Amino acid sequence: MSSIKRINNEPVIQGGFNLIKKQLKLSAKIEKLEATIRRLVKDFPKRQEMQEELAKSYAGYKGELSLDYYFNLLPTNDYFFLHNLRLPNSNGNHFFQMDIVLLTPFYFLIIEVKNIAGTLTFDPVFDQLIWTTPEKEIALPDPVRQVKNQKYQLIEWLKLKRFPLLPVETIVVLTNPQTIIKINSIKKEYIDRIIRSTRFISKIEDFKRHYTKELISTKDINKISNLLIKQHTPAVPDFFERFNIQKSELLTGVFCENCSMFTMQYHWGEWICKRCSFTNKDGHLDALRDFALLYQPTITNRQLRDFLHLPNSDSAYYLLQSMSLQHTGGYKGRKYYLPPVELD
Repeated sequence: MSSIKRINNEPVIQGGFNLIKKQLKLSAKIEKLEATIRRLVKDFPKRQEMQEELAKSYAGYKGELSLDYYFNLLPTNDYFFLHNLRLPNSNGNHFFQMDIVLLTPFYFLIIEVKNIAGTLTFDPVFDQLIWTTPEKEIALPDPVRQVKNQKYQLIEWLKLKRFPLLPVETIVVLTNPQTIIKINSIKKEYIDRIIRSTRFISKIEDFKRHYTKELISTKDINKISNLLIKQHTPAVPDFFERFNIQKSELLTGVFCENCSMFTMQYHWGEWICKRCSFTNKDGHLDALRDFALLYQPTITNRQLRDFLHLPNSDSAYYLLQSMSLQHTGGYKGRKYYLPPVELD
């Protein structure tokens, strides 16, 4: 049975004997895309493009999630995993992102995860990954090259922080069992670094046999991992600008989870769908999460009334008081701080 701890207010899953020190969570990209698509008018011209983007992001998330099974099979407490790290580079003017980082006293490992069905052809000559399906053929960035660049940037980051330098290994893990793998190369770095998830444990055993000298202590690993977590900076994409979305193209109101329409009306302490009569006492909470994701972290009484389609200011005041929100300003210009949305 896994148990959840917290280190520096970060969730830590202890499963088997290894530690997942930075747990995998839904990214800001997924959270914001979901909220945006849910509230877009049905005839928005780029809706299909956005749904495809969301599907790709979810596939990546599920691919990373599936690897936790293998992490918890590892037999020692020498393995510390951190999911989805986005760090400032050594110059401080750009960021680099890594799917998973494994810290051990013997070496560090950067894991790039791909969850793609179809045929993947690795082409190092032109630095590309060719994704082929019955419908299309698409050129993607070469993940072996990507993870090699991440290695360079992580080493520079460690140097800047004056941490001990350990060997840094890289692998690309393909988690979809339906993927057909082809490599247009006999380069050892491609043969050795591209694996299926089912081979993950044996790959770790290979590293264990190769790196036998303990170079840092568990205490040092804790210091490094805690600073990695502290310096992690989530990317918060602006989909309004990217997809040219006008605020007038987003629907307001409270979503009915039964008929998937924004048809809930507030009446005597509960939300009632005027279309299917479904009732819900807390429908405003999800709506206000959307508001915080799409607009801003604060809200006024007037903004609440308009967004939730409330009948009057008294209803808005009652809901605001029921949530015990912190606020600033006088009665008329008061701003309420919505529950923070944790983004990863």
